[in-house]
Amino acid sequence: MLKKIFTTKNGYIAAILLVFLAALAVRLFDLDNPPLDFHAPRQIHSAIIARGFYAFMPNHMSGFEHDKAWSFSSELWIEPPIFEYLTAMTYVAAGDAYLWIPRVYSIVFWCLGALALLLLMRKLTGKCGALAAIIYFLFLPYAILASRSFQPDPLMVALIAFSIWALLRWLESHSWKDALLTGLFTGAAILVKQVAVFFLGTAIAAVLINDWGLIKSIKSLKVWLIAGLALLPVIIYNVYGLFISGFLQTQYALRFFPELFIDPVFYYRWASKIDLTTGWLAFLAALSGILFLVDRNKRWLLAALFGGYFVYGLAFAYHISTHDYYQEPLILVTAIGIGVLCENLWQALNKDKRRFGIVFLSLVVIGGSLFSLWSVRTEMKRSDYRAQPDLWRRLGREFDYGNKPVVGLFNDYGVGLMYWGYTMPAVWESTGDIKMRELAGQQQVQDDIYYKLEGKYYFIVTDFAELDNQPELKNVLETYRVYERGNGYVIYDLMHPVANDPKGATAP
Repeated sequence: MLKKIFTTKNGYIAAILLVFLAALAVRLFDLDNPPLDFHAPRQIHSAIIARGFYAFMPNHMSGFEHDKAWSFSSELWIEPPIFEYLTAMTYVAAGDAYLWIPRVYSIVFWCLGALALLLLMRKLTGKCGALAAIIYFLFLPYAILASRSFQPDPLMVALIAFSIWALLRWLESHSWKDALLTGLFTGAAILVKQVAVFFLGTAIAAVLINDWGLIKSIKSLKVWLIAGLALLPVIIYNVYGLFISGFLQTQYALRFFPELFIDPVFYYRWASKIDLTTGWLAFLAALSGILFLVDRNKRWLLAALFGGYFVYGLAFAYHISTHDYYQEPLILVTAIGIGVLCENLWQALNKDKRRFGIVFLSLVVIGGSLFSLWSVRTEMKRSDYRAQPDLWRRLGREFDYGNKPVVGLFNDYGVGLMYWGYTMPAVWESTGDIKMRELAGQQQVQDDIYYKLEGKYYFIVTDFAELDNQPELKNVLETYRVYERGNGYVIYDLMHPVANDPKGATAP
């Protein structure tokens, strides 16, 4: 049965289709749940931008909603809002800003990335390695959640995969057509999110120097075509954003922290993010896959992808150790290494006719996949955020949409109140934010807490762990009446200190 999957065309295609159908099924589950399950601040940031574009397009939004949605579209950009604009155009076709629409797009992007991974793995390994790679890429628990998020990362990862596939094609043919294809995919990936350059730049440079040498590569017009197509779009974007429009001038601050290089805690946190996303065992197994590639070009390619990841991690030292979604490109690289390793293991077991080993390996893959799908489905079913939008809408009305100024210590930077409540709160800095600015050398002015609360009507707390990290703030807030307390939040009425309130600290 197992042999038929890899020896017959129909069996192999059926196995691939089954994998993709299962991957789609688990991702489409609970589709209408608000996007608060995975890095809510980053997802709602994109949702605000998309709704701002939608407000500017012909649609059926009311005057108030139109004005408020457009006013919040001034969210700062780092990447060009390609995904957000595509989403806004789809909102117009759908008739409303349904947040399941970008979720579907992200799922499609990730699955297309799996298709590209399948194609490139067929050039690196055999059928078993290709199938193992896409199973890991599609069924990894973290990847399932990440591929449902409204962020540019799923599209970037898919384009990186297509770029590597095109590069492998070009290494075989050296044709102008494949050079053009490589340049276009590479340029698109870097434009969507510039960190793709660390992976693709090192990969292209490594295989070219290994295959042609430095001098021949520099002299090749096809190499210049790839480089031009890869870099020109992002150069134009940066020139416009930095020197013409100016919106990028503040976005590249708080990015590079070389002082972390000598901090052992930084490497521990980085390692913990790798374990959380790809799993340490899978990461180390994939890294060892470099040793099993016989072809030098392919070996240099995989080594360069891992090398590009480490350079990327050092370039974004703070974020790689604190933001787990910065690891998403590593999932693709790890999947490639896993595929290489599984192919070699499969061939070794087949050669020695170790049927028990083949069955055991297959059962491990199938059992692990089913467990992953079931555990993620259970987690998504348990996490229900459908009550959140109504809460923020009501509070937005009660706060008179910002006419009664609000400040808060949020676990989502206040984006829920911004998106659904059309209210822009002041965000109280967390200890992590303060530390990041100190690392960047920015002088922190410690104003009196009462002074910082002056002029504000309400203080919202949704991040209670952070509140415990700021005992002085906690003590000050306890001197005010509780306006409302609910599941996961408490609101203090800064206009009514407890001492002046005959009802005490309990809300009516």
